[in-house]
Amino acid sequence: MKNKQNETTMKTNNTKPIFHTEAEAQAFAKSENSTRPANRQLVPYYSKSCGGWRLAVRRHYGDSGVLGTATVLSSRATESTQWRQYHCGNRPTGHGYAAEDANALADRQRGHRVEKTGWDNSSDGPDRIVDGVKIQAKNCQSARASVNSAFDKQTGKYRYPDQKLEVPKDQYDEAVKVMEEKIRDGKVEGVTDPAQAKDLVRKGHYTYDQTIKMTKAGNWESIKFDIRNQAGASVTAGAISAAVTFASAKHQGATTGEALKASGIQAGKTAGKTMVTGVATQQFLRTGAGRTTTAVLQKSANKVIDAAMRSGAGRKIVEKTAEGVGKRALTGAAARNVLSRTASTNVITASAAFVVSTIPDTVRLCTGKISGKEFGERTACNGAGAVGGTGGAWAGAAIGSCICPGIGTVIGGFIGGIAGGIGASAGVGHLFHRNKG
Repeated sequence: MKNKQNETTMKTNNTKPIFHTEAEAQAFAKSENSTRPANRQLVPYYSKSCGGWRLAVRRHYGDSGVLGTATVLSSRATESTQWRQYHCGNRPTGHGYAAEDANALADRQRGHRVEKTGWDNSSDGPDRIVDGVKIQAKNCQSARASVNSAFDKQTGKYRYPDQKLEVPKDQYDEAVKVMEEKIRDGKVEGVTDPAQAKDLVRKGHYTYDQTIKMTKAGNWESIKFDIRNQAGASVTAGAISAAVTFASAKHQGATTGEALKASGIQAGKTAGKTMVTGVATQQFLRTGAGRTTTAVLQKSANKVIDAAMRSGAGRKIVEKTAEGVGKRALTGAAARNVLSRTASTNVITASAAFVVSTIPDTVRLCTGKISGKEFGERTACNGAGAVGGTGGAWAGAAIGSCICPGIGTVIGGFIGGIAGGIGASAGVGHLFHRNKG
Protein backbone atom coordinates (compact mmCIF):
# COMPACT_ATOMS: atom_id res chain seq x y z
CA MET A 1 0.00 0.00 0.00
CA LYS A 2 2.86 2.36 0.91
CA ASN A 3 4.64 1.73 -2.38
CA LYS A 4 1.42 2.31 -4.27
CA GLN A 5 0.94 5.66 -2.49
CA ASN A 6 4.44 6.79 -3.36
CA GLU A 7 3.82 5.99 -6.99
CA THR A 8 0.68 8.16 -7.09
CA THR A 9 2.26 10.90 -5.03
CA MET A 10 5.24 11.36 -7.29
CA LYS A 11 4.32 10.85 -10.91
CA THR A 12 6.92 11.68 -13.50
CA ASN A 13 6.67 13.85 -16.57
CA ASN A 14 9.82 14.18 -18.68
CA THR A 15 11.77 12.67 -15.74
CA LYS A 16 10.66 15.52 -13.45
CA PRO A 17 8.61 14.52 -10.39
CA ILE A 18 5.05 15.76 -9.90
CA PHE A 19 3.52 15.92 -6.41
CA HIS A 20 -0.11 16.03 -5.34
CA THR A 21 0.47 18.48 -2.46
CA GLU A 22 2.83 21.36 -1.73
CA ALA A 23 3.87 19.70 1.54
CA GLU A 24 5.08 16.62 -0.33
CA ALA A 25 7.00 18.77 -2.79
CA GLN A 26 8.61 20.77 0.02
CA ALA A 27 9.62 17.62 1.89
CA PHE A 28 11.26 16.16 -1.21
CA ALA A 29 12.99 19.49 -1.99
CA LYS A 30 14.35 19.73 1.56
CA SER A 31 15.83 16.26 1.29
CA GLU A 32 17.43 17.01 -2.07
CA ASN A 33 18.69 20.48 -1.10
CA SER A 34 20.82 19.08 1.71
CA THR A 35 23.22 17.81 -0.95
CA ARG A 36 22.84 20.58 -3.54
CA PRO A 37 24.94 23.78 -3.78
CA ALA A 38 23.45 27.11 -2.70
CA ASN A 39 22.89 28.28 -6.24
CA ARG A 40 21.11 25.05 -7.28
CA GLN A 41 18.44 24.81 -4.60
CA LEU A 42 15.03 23.35 -5.54
CA VAL A 43 11.76 25.17 -4.84
CA PRO A 44 8.18 23.86 -5.41
CA TYR A 45 5.72 25.56 -7.77
CA TYR A 46 2.22 24.61 -8.95
CA SER A 47 1.87 23.64 -12.61
CA LYS A 48 -1.64 24.06 -14.04
CA SER A 49 -0.78 22.07 -17.15
CA CYS A 50 0.33 19.08 -15.06
CA GLY A 51 -2.25 19.51 -12.33
CA GLY A 52 0.30 19.12 -9.56
CA TRP A 53 3.36 20.49 -7.79
CA ARG A 54 6.75 20.42 -9.46
CA LEU A 55 10.26 21.47 -8.55
CA ALA A 56 12.49 24.02 -10.22
CA VAL A 57 15.95 25.38 -9.49
CA ARG A 58 15.65 28.63 -7.57
CA ARG A 59 17.38 31.54 -9.20
CA HIS A 60 20.13 32.58 -6.84
CA TYR A 61 20.49 36.24 -5.94
CA GLY A 62 22.81 37.44 -3.22
CA ASP A 63 24.78 40.51 -2.27
CA SER A 64 28.07 38.85 -1.35
CA GLY A 65 29.58 40.35 -4.50
CA VAL A 66 28.79 43.91 -3.44
CA LEU A 67 29.60 43.53 0.27
CA GLY A 68 33.08 44.97 -0.21
CA THR A 69 31.79 48.02 -2.08
CA ALA A 70 29.10 48.55 0.55
CA THR A 71 31.79 48.28 3.24
CA VAL A 72 33.92 50.96 1.61
CA LEU A 73 30.91 53.26 1.21
CA SER A 74 29.94 52.79 4.84
CA SER A 75 33.50 53.32 6.02
CA ARG A 76 33.76 56.51 3.97
CA ALA A 77 30.61 57.84 5.64
CA THR A 78 32.14 57.09 9.05
CA GLU A 79 35.36 58.86 8.10
CA SER A 80 33.38 61.93 7.03
CA THR A 81 32.91 62.62 10.76
CA GLN A 82 35.43 63.61 13.41
CA TRP A 83 34.62 60.59 15.58
CA ARG A 84 38.19 60.32 16.84
CA GLN A 85 37.68 63.64 18.62
CA TYR A 86 34.48 62.64 20.40
CA HIS A 87 35.49 62.76 24.09
CA CYS A 88 38.97 61.47 23.31
CA GLY A 89 40.95 60.90 26.50
CA ASN A 90 40.27 63.64 29.05
CA ARG A 91 39.36 66.32 26.53
CA PRO A 92 36.09 68.00 27.57
CA THR A 93 35.32 69.38 24.10
CA GLY A 94 34.43 66.23 22.18
CA HIS A 95 30.79 67.25 21.91
CA GLY A 96 31.87 70.35 19.98
CA TYR A 97 33.16 68.15 17.17
CA ALA A 98 29.96 66.12 17.26
CA ALA A 99 27.96 69.36 16.97
CA GLU A 100 30.00 70.40 13.92
CA ASP A 101 29.40 67.05 12.23
CA ALA A 102 25.70 66.88 13.08
CA ASN A 103 24.92 70.44 12.00
CA ALA A 104 26.89 70.08 8.77
CA LEU A 105 25.03 66.87 7.96
CA ALA A 106 21.67 68.50 8.75
CA ASP A 107 22.47 71.42 6.44
CA ARG A 108 23.54 69.09 3.64
CA GLN A 109 20.42 66.92 3.95
CA ARG A 110 18.29 70.06 3.77
CA GLY A 111 19.74 70.80 0.34
CA HIS A 112 22.44 73.31 1.28
CA ARG A 113 25.91 73.30 -0.22
CA VAL A 114 28.32 72.54 2.62
CA GLU A 115 32.12 72.73 2.73
CA LYS A 116 33.67 71.34 5.91
CA THR A 117 36.74 73.55 6.21
CA GLY A 118 37.50 73.32 9.92
CA TRP A 119 39.51 70.11 9.64
CA ASP A 120 42.58 72.03 8.49
CA ASN A 121 42.80 73.64 11.97
CA SER A 122 43.65 77.05 10.51
CA SER A 123 43.73 79.81 13.13
CA ASP A 124 40.28 81.44 13.51
CA GLY A 125 39.14 79.81 10.26
CA PRO A 126 35.51 78.80 9.73
CA ASP A 127 34.33 75.33 10.73
CA ARG A 128 32.28 75.10 7.55
CA ILE A 129 30.88 77.20 4.72
CA VAL A 130 27.15 76.86 4.01
CA ASP A 131 25.93 78.31 0.70
CA GLY A 132 28.89 80.68 0.76
CA VAL A 133 28.33 81.80 4.38
CA LYS A 134 31.22 81.13 6.79
CA ILE A 135 30.14 79.46 10.03
CA GLN A 136 32.00 79.30 13.34
CA ALA A 137 30.42 76.76 15.73
CA LYS A 138 30.66 77.02 19.51
CA ASN A 139 29.08 74.44 21.77
CA CYS A 140 29.68 75.32 25.41
CA GLN A 141 27.61 74.55 28.49
CA SER A 142 25.74 77.88 28.53
CA ALA A 143 24.77 80.53 26.01
CA ARG A 144 27.08 83.08 27.62
CA ALA A 145 29.98 80.64 27.58
CA SER A 146 29.36 79.82 23.92
CA VAL A 147 29.37 83.48 22.94
CA ASN A 148 32.30 84.41 25.18
CA SER A 149 34.42 81.67 23.58
CA ALA A 150 34.20 83.60 20.30
CA PHE A 151 35.89 86.67 21.82
CA ASP A 152 39.62 87.14 22.41
CA LYS A 153 40.48 86.77 26.09
CA GLN A 154 43.08 89.54 25.99
CA THR A 155 41.48 92.19 23.77
CA GLY A 156 37.86 91.20 24.33
CA LYS A 157 37.20 91.61 20.59
CA TYR A 158 35.15 89.27 18.37
CA ARG A 159 37.58 86.86 16.75
CA TYR A 160 35.52 86.00 13.66
CA PRO A 161 34.35 89.27 12.03
CA ASP A 162 33.58 87.59 8.69
CA GLN A 163 31.77 84.59 10.20
CA LYS A 164 28.41 83.79 11.78
CA LEU A 165 28.49 82.31 15.24
CA GLU A 166 26.51 79.06 15.53
CA VAL A 167 25.29 78.03 18.99
CA PRO A 168 23.16 75.12 20.27
CA LYS A 169 19.46 75.42 19.45
CA ASP A 170 18.39 75.81 23.06
CA GLN A 171 20.92 78.61 23.65
CA TYR A 172 20.00 80.79 20.68
CA ASP A 173 17.68 83.35 22.32
CA GLU A 174 20.02 83.93 25.26
CA ALA A 175 23.05 84.00 22.94
CA VAL A 176 21.47 86.81 20.89
CA LYS A 177 21.05 88.87 24.08
CA VAL A 178 24.67 88.28 25.06
CA MET A 179 25.81 89.31 21.57
CA GLU A 180 23.74 92.48 21.87
CA GLU A 181 25.69 93.31 25.04
CA LYS A 182 28.96 92.75 23.23
CA ILE A 183 27.92 95.05 20.41
CA ARG A 184 26.90 97.81 22.86
CA ASP A 185 30.30 97.48 24.53
CA GLY A 186 32.05 97.93 21.16
CA LYS A 187 33.49 94.44 21.14
CA VAL A 188 32.40 93.63 17.58
CA GLU A 189 34.36 95.67 15.07
CA GLY A 190 32.26 97.27 12.33
CA VAL A 191 28.95 96.59 14.10
CA THR A 192 27.25 99.26 16.23
CA ASP A 193 23.57 98.31 16.12
CA PRO A 194 22.64 95.68 18.75
CA ALA A 195 19.76 94.60 16.51
CA GLN A 196 22.38 93.06 14.21
CA ALA A 197 23.08 90.41 16.83
CA LYS A 198 20.44 88.19 15.19
CA ASP A 199 22.43 88.36 11.96
CA LEU A 200 25.64 87.39 13.73
CA VAL A 201 24.25 84.47 15.74
CA ARG A 202 22.98 81.33 13.99
CA LYS A 203 20.74 78.73 15.62
CA GLY A 204 22.13 75.21 15.42
CA HIS A 205 19.94 72.22 14.61
CA TYR A 206 20.55 70.48 17.95
CA THR A 207 20.51 71.26 21.65
CA TYR A 208 23.57 71.10 23.86
CA ASP A 209 22.36 67.92 25.56
CA GLN A 210 21.72 66.23 22.21
CA THR A 211 25.30 66.83 21.08
CA ILE A 212 26.60 65.45 24.38
CA LYS A 213 24.69 62.22 23.78
CA MET A 214 25.93 61.99 20.18
CA THR A 215 29.45 61.37 21.42
CA LYS A 216 28.43 58.29 23.42
CA ALA A 217 27.39 54.82 22.31
CA GLY A 218 24.09 53.15 23.07
CA ASN A 219 21.63 56.05 23.14
CA TRP A 220 18.96 57.12 20.70
CA GLU A 221 20.55 60.47 19.81
CA SER A 222 23.83 58.90 18.68
CA ILE A 223 21.99 56.12 16.84
CA LYS A 224 19.79 58.66 15.01
CA PHE A 225 22.88 60.61 13.99
CA ASP A 226 24.55 57.43 12.71
CA ILE A 227 21.44 56.49 10.72
CA ARG A 228 21.37 59.90 9.05
CA ASN A 229 25.11 59.73 8.37
CA GLN A 230 24.88 56.25 6.80
CA ALA A 231 21.80 57.00 4.68
CA GLY A 232 23.74 57.98 1.57
CA ALA A 233 25.98 54.91 1.73
CA SER A 234 22.96 52.63 2.19
CA VAL A 235 21.08 54.08 -0.78
CA THR A 236 24.15 53.87 -3.03
CA ALA A 237 24.89 50.28 -1.97
CA GLY A 238 21.26 49.36 -2.62
CA ALA A 239 21.39 50.89 -6.10
CA ILE A 240 24.57 48.98 -6.96
CA SER A 241 23.03 45.75 -5.68
CA ALA A 242 19.89 46.37 -7.75
CA ALA A 243 21.94 46.79 -10.92
CA VAL A 244 24.03 43.67 -10.26
CA THR A 245 20.96 41.59 -9.39
CA PHE A 246 19.06 42.74 -12.47
CA ALA A 247 21.96 41.76 -14.72
CA SER A 248 22.30 38.40 -12.92
CA ALA A 249 18.59 37.68 -13.21
CA LYS A 250 18.52 38.41 -16.93
CA HIS A 251 21.61 36.24 -17.38
CA GLN A 252 19.76 33.37 -15.66
CA GLY A 253 16.83 33.72 -18.05
CA ALA A 254 14.37 35.74 -15.96
CA THR A 255 11.86 38.03 -17.64
CA THR A 256 12.29 41.78 -17.27
CA GLY A 257 9.47 41.89 -14.74
CA GLU A 258 11.01 39.09 -12.67
CA ALA A 259 14.41 40.74 -12.86
CA LEU A 260 13.02 44.09 -11.70
CA LYS A 261 11.21 42.44 -8.80
CA ALA A 262 14.32 40.52 -7.74
CA SER A 263 16.53 43.60 -8.02
CA GLY A 264 14.12 45.66 -5.92
CA ILE A 265 14.02 43.05 -3.16
CA GLN A 266 17.79 42.61 -3.18
CA ALA A 267 18.36 46.37 -3.17
CA GLY A 268 16.29 46.66 -0.01
CA LYS A 269 18.19 43.85 1.67
CA THR A 270 21.59 45.29 0.75
CA ALA A 271 20.63 48.82 1.80
CA GLY A 272 19.37 47.46 5.12
CA LYS A 273 22.53 45.46 5.75
CA THR A 274 24.70 48.46 4.87
CA MET A 275 22.74 50.65 7.28
CA VAL A 276 23.01 48.15 10.14
CA THR A 277 26.71 47.64 9.39
CA GLY A 278 27.45 51.37 9.37
CA VAL A 279 25.51 52.15 12.54
CA ALA A 280 27.05 49.19 14.37
CA THR A 281 30.53 50.30 13.32
CA GLN A 282 30.04 53.90 14.41
CA GLN A 283 28.58 52.82 17.74
CA PHE A 284 31.51 50.45 18.32
CA LEU A 285 34.04 53.18 17.52
CA ARG A 286 32.62 55.30 20.34
CA THR A 287 33.68 52.67 22.88
CA GLY A 288 37.05 52.06 24.49
CA ALA A 289 37.32 48.70 22.78
CA GLY A 290 36.61 50.33 19.43
CA ARG A 291 39.33 52.94 19.89
CA THR A 292 41.86 50.35 21.04
CA THR A 293 41.09 48.09 18.07
CA THR A 294 41.42 51.00 15.66
CA ALA A 295 44.77 52.04 17.14
CA VAL A 296 46.17 48.52 16.71
CA LEU A 297 44.90 48.29 13.13
CA GLN A 298 46.24 51.71 12.24
CA LYS A 299 49.66 50.82 13.60
CA SER A 300 49.70 47.69 11.43
CA ALA A 301 48.51 49.65 8.39
CA ASN A 302 51.29 52.20 8.90
CA LYS A 303 53.91 49.44 8.61
CA VAL A 304 52.44 48.21 5.33
CA ILE A 305 52.18 51.73 3.89
CA ASP A 306 55.71 52.62 5.01
CA ALA A 307 56.99 49.54 3.17
CA ALA A 308 55.10 50.57 0.04
CA MET A 309 56.47 54.13 0.19
CA ARG A 310 60.08 52.96 0.05
CA SER A 311 59.81 52.85 -3.74
CA GLY A 312 59.07 55.84 -5.93
CA ALA A 313 56.08 54.17 -7.58
CA GLY A 314 54.71 53.05 -4.22
CA ARG A 315 55.01 56.55 -2.77
CA LYS A 316 53.20 58.01 -5.75
CA ILE A 317 50.35 55.50 -5.44
CA VAL A 318 50.03 56.16 -1.69
CA GLU A 319 50.04 59.93 -2.08
CA LYS A 320 47.64 59.95 -5.01
CA THR A 321 45.25 57.58 -3.25
CA ALA A 322 45.42 59.69 -0.09
CA GLU A 323 44.69 62.77 -2.19
CA GLY A 324 41.61 61.08 -3.63
CA VAL A 325 40.43 59.90 -0.20
CA GLY A 326 41.23 63.10 1.66
CA LYS A 327 40.12 65.36 -1.21
CA ARG A 328 43.24 67.48 -0.90
CA ALA A 329 46.91 67.18 -1.85
CA LEU A 330 48.77 65.08 0.72
CA THR A 331 52.36 63.90 0.87
CA GLY A 332 54.62 61.87 3.14
CA ALA A 333 53.44 61.21 6.68
CA ALA A 334 50.18 63.11 6.14
CA ALA A 335 49.26 60.83 3.23
CA ARG A 336 50.21 57.75 5.23
CA ASN A 337 48.09 58.81 8.21
CA VAL A 338 44.99 59.46 6.09
CA LEU A 339 45.24 56.05 4.43
CA SER A 340 46.03 54.13 7.62
CA ARG A 341 43.12 55.75 9.48
CA THR A 342 40.75 54.98 6.63
CA ALA A 343 42.09 51.44 6.27
CA SER A 344 41.64 50.70 9.98
CA THR A 345 38.03 51.87 9.85
CA ASN A 346 37.53 49.80 6.71
CA VAL A 347 38.67 46.61 8.45
CA ILE A 348 36.23 47.14 11.31
CA THR A 349 33.40 47.94 8.92
CA ALA A 350 34.17 44.87 6.80
CA SER A 351 34.09 42.69 9.91
CA ALA A 352 30.73 44.17 10.89
CA ALA A 353 29.40 43.63 7.37
CA PHE A 354 30.43 39.98 7.47
CA VAL A 355 28.69 39.43 10.82
CA VAL A 356 25.52 41.21 9.67
CA SER A 357 25.40 39.19 6.43
CA THR A 358 25.81 35.94 8.35
CA ILE A 359 22.97 36.50 10.83
CA PRO A 360 20.08 35.68 8.41
CA ASP A 361 21.75 32.42 7.36
CA THR A 362 22.38 31.53 11.00
CA VAL A 363 18.66 31.91 11.66
CA ARG A 364 17.86 29.75 8.61
CA LEU A 365 20.29 27.11 9.82
CA CYS A 366 18.78 27.03 13.31
CA THR A 367 15.26 26.76 11.91
CA GLY A 368 16.22 23.96 9.52
CA LYS A 369 15.64 25.96 6.32
CA ILE A 370 19.19 25.39 5.10
CA SER A 371 21.71 22.64 5.72
CA GLY A 372 25.04 22.94 7.47
CA LYS A 373 26.85 22.55 4.15
CA GLU A 374 24.80 25.32 2.58
CA PHE A 375 25.42 27.55 5.60
CA GLY A 376 29.15 26.94 5.28
CA GLU A 377 29.12 27.80 1.58
CA ARG A 378 27.11 30.97 2.08
CA THR A 379 29.30 32.09 4.97
CA ALA A 380 32.46 31.47 2.97
CA CYS A 381 31.07 33.33 -0.04
CA ASN A 382 30.04 36.28 2.12
CA GLY A 383 33.47 36.41 3.72
CA ALA A 384 35.19 36.21 0.36
CA GLY A 385 32.90 38.87 -1.06
CA ALA A 386 33.62 41.25 1.82
CA VAL A 387 37.40 40.73 1.70
CA GLY A 388 37.69 40.56 -2.10
CA GLY A 389 35.38 43.53 -2.60
CA THR A 390 37.18 45.67 -0.05
CA GLY A 391 40.57 44.78 -1.50
CA GLY A 392 39.30 45.36 -5.01
CA ALA A 393 37.87 48.72 -4.03
CA TRP A 394 41.18 49.83 -2.57
CA ALA A 395 43.10 48.61 -5.61
CA GLY A 396 40.64 50.28 -7.97
CA ALA A 397 40.79 53.49 -5.96
CA ALA A 398 44.59 53.48 -6.11
CA ILE A 399 44.61 53.01 -9.89
CA GLY A 400 41.86 55.58 -10.38
CA SER A 401 43.69 58.07 -8.14
CA CYS A 402 46.83 57.82 -10.26
CA ILE A 403 44.76 58.62 -13.34
CA CYS A 404 42.54 61.33 -11.87
CA PRO A 405 42.46 61.89 -8.09
CA GLY A 406 38.94 62.48 -6.84
CA ILE A 407 36.54 61.26 -9.51
CA GLY A 408 39.00 58.57 -10.58
CA THR A 409 39.26 57.41 -6.97
CA VAL A 410 35.48 57.00 -6.72
CA ILE A 411 34.98 55.30 -10.10
CA GLY A 412 38.00 53.06 -9.66
CA GLY A 413 36.81 52.07 -6.20
CA PHE A 414 33.34 51.15 -7.49
CA ILE A 415 34.65 49.08 -10.38
CA GLY A 416 37.33 47.39 -8.31
CA GLY A 417 34.96 46.67 -5.45
CA ILE A 418 32.30 45.05 -7.61
CA ALA A 419 34.82 43.07 -9.67
CA GLY A 420 36.76 41.94 -6.60
CA GLY A 421 33.65 41.03 -4.63
CA ILE A 422 31.92 39.09 -7.38
CA GLY A 423 35.13 37.37 -8.43
CA ALA A 424 36.08 36.30 -4.90
CA SER A 425 32.57 35.13 -4.03
CA ALA A 426 32.22 33.20 -7.29
CA GLY A 427 35.66 31.66 -6.85
CA VAL A 428 34.83 30.32 -3.39
CA GLY A 429 31.51 29.00 -4.63
CA HIS A 430 33.29 27.19 -7.46
CA LEU A 431 35.66 25.54 -4.99
CA PHE A 432 32.71 24.25 -2.99
CA HIS A 433 31.03 22.82 -6.06
CA ARG A 434 34.22 21.21 -7.33
CA ASN A 435 34.89 19.57 -3.97
CA LYS A 436 31.34 18.24 -3.89
CA GLY A 437 31.71 16.88 -7.35
